[in-house]
Amino acid sequence: MVGLAGVLLVAPTEAAPTFQAGCSVNLLANPGFDGGFRQTSLSSFAANGWEPWFVDDGTGDSYFAEPEYKAADGRLFPNRVHSGFFAQQFFNSYRTHIAGFWQRVPLPPGSRVRFSMWVHVWSSSQNDPNVSTENGKYRLWVGIDPAGAIPPRQNLHPDWESILANVVWAGPIEQYDAWGWIDVTAVAQADAVTVFTRGSPEWPVTNNNSYWDDGCLEVLAPPAPTPTRTPRPTPTLTSTPTLSPTATPTATPTPTATSIPSPLPSPSPTPSPPTLFAPERNVVVGGGIALLFAVALLFGYVVGHRIRSKG
Repeated sequence: MVGLAGVLLVAPTEAAPTFQAGCSVNLLANPGFDGGFRQTSLSSFAANGWEPWFVDDGTGDSYFAEPEYKAADGRLFPNRVHSGFFAQQFFNSYRTHIAGFWQRVPLPPGSRVRFSMWVHVWSSSQNDPNVSTENGKYRLWVGIDPAGAIPPRQNLHPDWESILANVVWAGPIEQYDAWGWIDVTAVAQADAVTVFTRGSPEWPVTNNNSYWDDGCLEVLAPPAPTPTRTPRPTPTLTSTPTLSPTATPTATPTPTATSIPSPLPSPSPTPSPPTLFAPERNVVVGGGIALLFAVALLFGYVVGHRIRSKG
């Protein structure tokens, strides 16, 4: 995987800018290689916090040999150090190599990060340390494994390409006799990333040397916030009512038709007895005449009633 590389040239005679000026918060351990070195093989010394890797096919010929790692001392060779006192150097003579060093750095997943390094090459068929004459076509890369995988061993022969297949590389560039800056960006896929340097000359010239200094790993953008889902209210469980057994309907008896009785004749109303007296009227009669008439009438009624009773 290949990314875009940026290159900034600095002439060897110029005062090198401080690398911290372009590195906000450096996540690397021993980024300037001034924190000491340790022995990693019979003839190699790697900076503390960093691990060497290389491809050695074991044939002993001029191609793909293990390089030597050492501390480049700026007090002896000022142009070999970008800042501080030391830089990391790896090299061999009359041979080629595919080699570099790496460091694994924890950080939050989803972080967008940039890894950068200052580097220069002395690759020459001659021994003048200030000039690369008839160089060996020495190429340089930096890379990030966004999954944070680490090489299983120092010598990655024969499957180094598959082991480093997930690395996002920036390069190659060629940078002879002057310091240049190279960087690569990636987004962390896990809780760590692994950063790599890589140098590889094509031709086995007399001197194939690369010098690395002032590394930087910085977060360009933090992980995007994870969207939170608004919880929905949990429905309250209610008891299901138990259905009562339905009563079996009973058959309704069919009504038997009955004869409707004929209506009895209503009794004829008994006529009221005749009123003995006519309705009261305001008849002004002489008191004596009226009384006599009433007595006579009553007498006649009584006599007649008795005669009818005897007859």
